Amino acid sequence: MIAIKLENIPIKEIYPRKDQPRKSFDKNTLDELATSIKKYGILQPIIVSKAEDGYAIIAGERRYQAAKLANLHNLPCIVKDKSNTREIALIENLQRENLNPIEEAKAIHTFMKESKLSQSDMASILAKSRSYIANRLRLLNLDEFTTSQLETRAISEGHAKTLLGIADEKKRQALTQKIINEGLSVRQTEEQVRKSKPYKKSSEDVHIKEAMDKLTDILQTKVSLKGTQAKGTLTIEYYNKDQLNELVEKLFSLE
Repeated sequence: MIAIKLENIPIKEIYPRKDQPRKSFDKNTLDELATSIKKYGILQPIIVSKAEDGYAIIAGERRYQAAKLANLHNLPCIVKDKSNTREIALIENLQRENLNPIEEAKAIHTFMKESKLSQSDMASILAKSRSYIANRLRLLNLDEFTTSQLETRAISEGHAKTLLGIADEKKRQALTQKIINEGLSVRQTEEQVRKSKPYKKSSEDVHIKEAMDKLTDILQTKVSLKGTQAKGTLTIEYYNKDQLNELVEKLFSLE
């Protein structure tokens, strides 16, 4: 099982390491982050190690500095020790900003498999929603060609998620190539996926057709409907005065 857990540590017990290479932070971006933290809290835990006089920051000093500006009293932390060094390294890797979606999905999958974690566990550790983790892992179901296009950012993550709606690999690959060649937007791709799927008649469609067939048999003329079972317009066609009178009599005779 995984050897790490989240701890809420008083911010006064946390301090930057002296060997931290980054000594200064842009004031404007730090202020923006502090404002976000005031509104939403810390969305990603910082990583620290236990020291004699408190906890030294390993990763996340920018969040720490912004949290101080936001006047937070405690910070969600992952405490690194000898038993969880490998797990911490994986989390630090996942927190890198330059990971592409496939790299992140593979790292999450490896972490979950080797640490025997559920999607909910993983979401808690990374301070993400469970749906975020699920959507990342779904990307691993893409074929090799589509995966490579996402890795090189020839297509976006939005495109990739939409392409998962196509089960046939050859059709998916063809649409992937079309996205690249024609510069299709995600919305245009969604429309292409929708058109590629065969239309399935709903139970409502079946009921309406049965009703139309029954009326046609009874009235012996063309009957059409625009709308749904709940609301719509029923049209009964007639071609002369005698047929109209006959239709009226038939309608009045229906119970």
